[in-house]
Amino acid sequence: MQVKTVYLHVGLHKTASSSFQRTCKKNRKRLLRKGLNYPLFACIEKPDVAIRNHSIPLYSAFSDDPASYHMNIKWKIQDLDRVNVNYLNVLDAALDGPGDVLLPGEDISSLSATALRRFSDALTSKGHRLSAIALVRSPYSFHCSALQQMIKAGRSFDFNNTAWITSQRQTLERLLAVFGEAITIHPFSKACSHRRGPVGFLFDQVGVKALHRYSIVEANQSKGNLAVRMQNLINQRYPAILEGRLNESHYRIMSLLNNGQKFLLTSKELASCKEFLLQENAYMGERFGPDYCDQEFPVVDELSAEVVMASMVEVLRPIVNGILRESTPSSPMEGSDSMEDGSG
Repeated sequence: MQVKTVYLHVGLHKTASSSFQRTCKKNRKRLLRKGLNYPLFACIEKPDVAIRNHSIPLYSAFSDDPASYHMNIKWKIQDLDRVNVNYLNVLDAALDGPGDVLLPGEDISSLSATALRRFSDALTSKGHRLSAIALVRSPYSFHCSALQQMIKAGRSFDFNNTAWITSQRQTLERLLAVFGEAITIHPFSKACSHRRGPVGFLFDQVGVKALHRYSIVEANQSKGNLAVRMQNLINQRYPAILEGRLNESHYRIMSLLNNGQKFLLTSKELASCKEFLLQENAYMGERFGPDYCDQEFPVVDELSAEVVMASMVEVLRPIVNGILRESTPSSPMEGSDSMEDGSG
């Protein structure tokens, strides 16, 4: 019997994972014809949602604490055991079916070492070969991009407080300890230089040829500096998740704004975490090489809270006015002969 390969794209976060997942879903039939199965998962409590990000089912099914997973909170999952059993059934069907299997999910890299081993054992228990792939941003680039994404997801941060910092070093060492020689780690900058971008680079890693026949989908485009800081201000008062539950008062403003100046830290904000970033760069350089390191640390000018608030008012004013117009009945004095209840 021919040994099949299970290709696992584990992120890391902010390395075109969403674009790769959307592209795989859009080209699923073509991939299947080439012997590569991108399984379709579904949540039995959210039948109207098409899951393209394998992070959701895989993290939920193998996490030490799936109840605290932000997607399970967002979706208000009631019967986690039943939901996770269904996810595992889909995974087993893919592993038992024909062809190699492709499982991309950036949240896999956030699993604990114990959960990762559980996951790895499940993938290799049927005698399949495991090939894990990770893309890694340089430390400062990662932290700016990760901050933006977490704020977009509804969290808030004090950029002058290093409590928000996440170590890629710990993540990478955990992945290497679990997957060993089965994982290859590449710099995100190298993936971006591929003729078809990072999605094309990942397709190369899983053996997909004739890339010109595949339609690549772009996703999760970066937001501007002002938009990120406005959303952070909102999240401080109205976070997306409050006391372990979805906050119905949360409002996302970032999607309403056009991209402007790229989100980066200010000089003061950078100074608060510079030592940590230098340590991360030293680790990256010694462990993997200079391509994994920051070549520079660009910053943006500081925006006062007053400027951010004034900009927020300008963005929200037409929305509020529109709501008021829709909720306020017309009167005869305004040239209307209709009554509030619609009677003549």
